[in-house]
Amino acid sequence: MNLEHLYKKIITIILLVAGLCSFASANFHYKSTLADIDDNDFYEIELNAKATSYLDKNFYDLKIIDSIDKPVPYILKTPKGLYNKLIIKSEKAQHNNISTFTLNLDTTYYINAVHINYGKNTFFHRKATIKYLDHSDSSVYSIHEMEINSTSNALIEFKKHKTSQIIIEIHNGDNPPLHELKFSLYSPKLILIAKLNASTKYTLLLGKEKAKKPNYDLVYFENLIPKEIRSLEIGEIQKVNTLSEENEAEKSDKKTIIWAVLAVTIIITSLITYKVLQEIK
Repeated sequence: MNLEHLYKKIITIILLVAGLCSFASANFHYKSTLADIDDNDFYEIELNAKATSYLDKNFYDLKIIDSIDKPVPYILKTPKGLYNKLIIKSEKAQHNNISTFTLNLDTTYYINAVHINYGKNTFFHRKATIKYLDHSDSSVYSIHEMEINSTSNALIEFKKHKTSQIIIEIHNGDNPPLHELKFSLYSPKLILIAKLNASTKYTLLLGKEKAKKPNYDLVYFENLIPKEIRSLEIGEIQKVNTLSEENEAEKSDKKTIIWAVLAVTIIITSLITYKVLQEIK
């Protein structure tokens, strides 16, 4: 055994230690355990509005891992016309000829559609503006301008924005304000399609800064996946603790593991070195 070979072995051991000191969930902020799998098959994993709210605007920061932290390829779909309905609290204000409706959410979500129930209002045609609160600078911006009337489709779709507040302004002109309007807000529905194995535990990881678009071969074979596949629910979403947020017991356990692995590394390295020295003699 020459020194070059020895160095390669030592480097391999060091890399293994580094690997043990890192985790598949590294840099991800949230995780959710998927429901148990019954058969080896393709499954449809539907993300609710809460799960979607943890993601970056491109939805790249998603990852499925199995029980040994191996990534699982998936196809991400955002079906047109399918939404997650959100719970809102609405407030109304009237100033001059403008009716302002403020729709408040309990936290920030991606919003890409509003539905207006016109109730018993008939024979009206008004201009309206949809605005949102941008939490990055606490400013309100216009995102969609349209005309509403009693014969039009009351579902308004627009480019998604992350916010906890939507504001709708209706310009009444010389007409009396519309009464008993009801509003609904929707977030995009995300669906992951993945081939999963029975008796294997899977975890969904969410939320990561500067995530790159996943590059899975599976997207090239979407036409071979059956149209009708079973759905799989995600579990409770939990925060992934960073090293600074871990409790002392968890930190102590990880330190013990790291020191143990380092000790084994030193012993193995010493044995290899001894063997090389014996061969030289």
